[in-house]
Amino acid sequence: MADHDDRQARARLLRQTVIAALYFVQDVLRGLPIPVEIPDPFEGDELNPEAILALNRARSVIADEPIRDRAKKAYGDLILNWLMAYELMVIASIGGPAPWRLDACEYSLNGLAVLAEMIETDDLGEDGEQG
Repeated sequence: MADHDDRQARARLLRQTVIAALYFVQDVLRGLPIPVEIPDPFEGDELNPEAILALNRARSVIADEPIRDRAKKAYGDLILNWLMAYELMVIASIGGPAPWRLDACEYSLNGLAVLAEMIETDDLGEDGEQG
């Protein structure tokens, strides 16, 4: 029973982290040369589904940004990592906080954090480089 309670607590923490990460991604997208705006992520206490759809559309909009190809990929992957974390939390709310779901959500959030750091420090390498 304690293991289940621990997983429930971890799931609550990850849900809060996913929400905070959405606001972070929103701010990162505003910092692009051509700022990308997504709607307010929340309508009252509920997640705004239009914000999620807009975030997905932003992945294609980034292709028109006047930035290097590697940066475009990093921004797209940043968004994709958030979408994966979000989907895993939705599945966990329906199917329960299985350890692999929580681990995968955390993995996606860690990937998002690494990409954000690389974007912020412009540590994306040169176009054409492998890695």
